[in-house]
Amino acid sequence: MRIRVAGKNDSLSTIADYYKVPLQTIVSLNKHINDSTRNICGTVVNIPEQPATPKTITFCPPAYPDERLDHWVPLTPLSQMEENDYDVLIIGTGAGGCATLWRLCEQLGKSANRIGVIERGNLLLPTHSLNVPTLSSWSQMLEYYLSPKVSNPIGESMPEYPGARLVYALGGRTLFWGLTSPRIPPFEFANWPITYEELEPYYNLAEQMMNVSGNNTALNKVLLRRLWESGFPESTLLPDAIGHGTYDYYFSAIDFIAEALRLGSFELAVNARAVQIMTEQGKVTGVQVKSPNKQSYMIKAKAVVVAGSTFETPRLLLNSAIPGKAIGHYLIIIPICKPQEPWNRKVSWKEIFHC
Repeated sequence: MRIRVAGKNDSLSTIADYYKVPLQTIVSLNKHINDSTRNICGTVVNIPEQPATPKTITFCPPAYPDERLDHWVPLTPLSQMEENDYDVLIIGTGAGGCATLWRLCEQLGKSANRIGVIERGNLLLPTHSLNVPTLSSWSQMLEYYLSPKVSNPIGESMPEYPGARLVYALGGRTLFWGLTSPRIPPFEFANWPITYEELEPYYNLAEQMMNVSGNNTALNKVLLRRLWESGFPESTLLPDAIGHGTYDYYFSAIDFIAEALRLGSFELAVNARAVQIMTEQGKVTGVQVKSPNKQSYMIKAKAVVVAGSTFETPRLLLNSAIPGKAIGHYLIIIPICKPQEPWNRKVSWKEIFHC
C-alpha cells in the first residue's frame, strides 16, 4: 500500500479517478475520512498498490508468398506448355542450354517474350554433386555418378570411360563435371563452320559467370612446355574452368538457372524428351515432345535452341531431317577424371587426355 498527501481540490473521488481504482476500495482504506466528496487538501490518503502492467509483445506473422512450390525449381506441366506459343524453346539443360537461358533472361529481362525449356530427365541434385556433404569426396561422387540410376553409357560399341556417359537430369553432366574444362584451341577451328574469334566473346562471358580462374595452372604449364618442345612455338596458355581460391563451391548449370530466374522469366518442364523438331517451309514451328508414359505433346515455338548432349543433339537433328554438313561432326567429349599428381612427373599424352 502507498500513501499520498492530498493536494488542492483533492477528494477521495478525484483520487480514485486519478489512480483508476474503484472508489469503494479507496474509502475502505481511509476510514478516517467520512465523506468521499469532501475537499481533503493536506490529508494523508492510503492508496492500494497497482498491479504491474504486463508488457505487450507484438507478433508479426511472416509474409508468406501467394504461390507454393512443390519442387526446388518452378516446373510447368507439358500439357500447359502445349497450350503456349514460345518465342524461344530451349532443348536441354546442360552447360549450353542453361547458358543460353541465362543470356536470354539477361537480355530480355521481364519482357513479354516467352521462353520455354524442356529437359529429358528429372530433378536429381539442386547443385554440383561435390557441394553435397555426403558426396564431397571424389570417390564418393564417382560412386554415385556411375550408378545406372544416375548415368548411362552411350552404347556397347563406345569406349567405357566416364566422359562418354549420359546424365538425364536437370543440369546434365555439369552436376558431376571435373575440375578442368579447357577451351577448344583456336587451331581446331580450321575447318569448323564458325571461327574461334566468333566464339571467344561467349567463352569470356561464360567463364566470368562460372568464376573460371586464369591459365597459370600446373597442368597448363606441362602441356605448354611439351607443345613448345614438339615444334609448336605459337602455342599459348588458355583459361581452365577451375574455381577461384579454395574449392569450397563447384559450379553447375543449376547456377545458370538460378540467375535466369532472378533476371527474367521462363517455363521449364522435366521428363520431357524432344523426339522431333517440326518445320514448315524451311522454318521451325515447334518441337514434338514425349513424356515417360509415351504421351506426345506438340510445343509451338518461333525459334528452337538445340542444346542436348554430344550425341543426343545430332540424333535429334538427323531424326528431324534438318540438313547441315556440320551435324554429326566436330564432336568433343571431355572425360571426368582426377589428374594424377605430382604434375612434374613424366606422363604420356594418352594419360593426360584420357586419364
